[in-house]
Amino acid sequence: MKDLLYAISQINAVTEEQITYNEMVQAAMNLAVSLVRLGVKKGDVVGICSESRLENWSTVLGIASTGAVITPISTAYVKDELKHVLNISKPSYLFCSKQTYQMHEAVFKSVECIKEIIFFDEERPKVSDGSMIKENVNIEDFLAVEVDGVADTAFIMYSSGTTGLPKGVMLSHLNIIATCTMPDMCDPNLNVLQITPWYHSMGVIAMLLYMYTGSEIIFMPKFELDFYLRSIEKYKIKKLLLVPSVILGMCKTSFTYDVSSVEVIVCGAAVLQHDTIQAIVDVETRKPLGPYESGEICFKSPSAMKGYIGRDKSEDFDDEGFLKTGDIGYYDDEKYLFIVDRLKELIKYKGYQVPPAEIETLLLQHPGVRDVGVVGLPQAMAGEVPLAFVVPQPGACLSEAELQTFVADRLSNPKHLRGGVRFVEKIPRNPTGKILRRNLREMLKNEKKTLD
Repeated sequence: MKDLLYAISQINAVTEEQITYNEMVQAAMNLAVSLVRLGVKKGDVVGICSESRLENWSTVLGIASTGAVITPISTAYVKDELKHVLNISKPSYLFCSKQTYQMHEAVFKSVECIKEIIFFDEERPKVSDGSMIKENVNIEDFLAVEVDGVADTAFIMYSSGTTGLPKGVMLSHLNIIATCTMPDMCDPNLNVLQITPWYHSMGVIAMLLYMYTGSEIIFMPKFELDFYLRSIEKYKIKKLLLVPSVILGMCKTSFTYDVSSVEVIVCGAAVLQHDTIQAIVDVETRKPLGPYESGEICFKSPSAMKGYIGRDKSEDFDDEGFLKTGDIGYYDDEKYLFIVDRLKELIKYKGYQVPPAEIETLLLQHPGVRDVGVVGLPQAMAGEVPLAFVVPQPGACLSEAELQTFVADRLSNPKHLRGGVRFVEKIPRNPTGKILRRNLREMLKNEKKTLD
């Protein structure tokens, strides 16, 4: 344990700043005491909205030690999205960098629930009146606030659904512990290069896993392929955590950097083992299915979320407590699980979940749009990109570029219409008015066949 405390925890690949596990724990304890004196108490929600910085994880640990709830907030949100998520989680306190504050100052000031904004500073965090958080507690004497691991919320993350608006996902302390203690996930002898943003669930869970095992983590606040490859060579990186688009980018790029140190590449989710496969059920009857029979994947796990804020648990869990994933799949004779489709209509762009309904709601506000349906267009580098089928208003003169700009000006980067716009006479809907996205996807397939 003593060796681990003085081992390097994280290195900022851009600034070359680094922090040991001991320094991170000390900073976390100092922060926890200061937050309690500031008024933070168990159950309060504390937000973090910042680019990836060395101070991030001591801040997370410090907040958790007070019994408060951590909510990481995307720096990429635009005005309306940011207001929406802040009104979901209602943070009383907010950590942010000066860069992020300058981007979103008007929104932060307009949200009544925020009592105090704490700035990441060059030396130590500062509260809004300019005073520094400068406690220096004895780690051995420090006691964290007691929490109920099952009932108490540790994190509020944000996940978009088919309603088109982000939802607050509650993760308990048990959820986090169960995720971090999964066997064989991390080898502490392998340093890792991390590029996933820390407001993203993949980034949060990966970092907690690596810290739990005592790994050395080199992180990049912003991805840039040449610098990424240069960092692999410089730090002799042994493990990479990537999304498919980055792997494809590396494969298609000619480079002279030495990346021979890489031993392991993790991309996306691992195959579920037999003991974690709980059920695959028929979509209509909800009865369990056998091998090679496609149905909705449902599972139980101590790492499964508590639920969504303000939403009845029965909407996402069945009567026996199985989480309904919305993904369609089957398992083979060896119990390997294959996902073939999804009930959920999310577009998966570079690891981000993009809700079609949010883009549709926005496009319907354009005076020239009569009806619209959005689906994901498969793309090798990104996974899927949003594409809109648009029915123009009679007499309207619309262009693809106009609608792409309309969306880009109002929604965050992953939701931009990179797949383009198709003008059609009618959007296929069922008798209740629900968009038949499968029909729209079939139209895309037929279009591709025609081109081929």
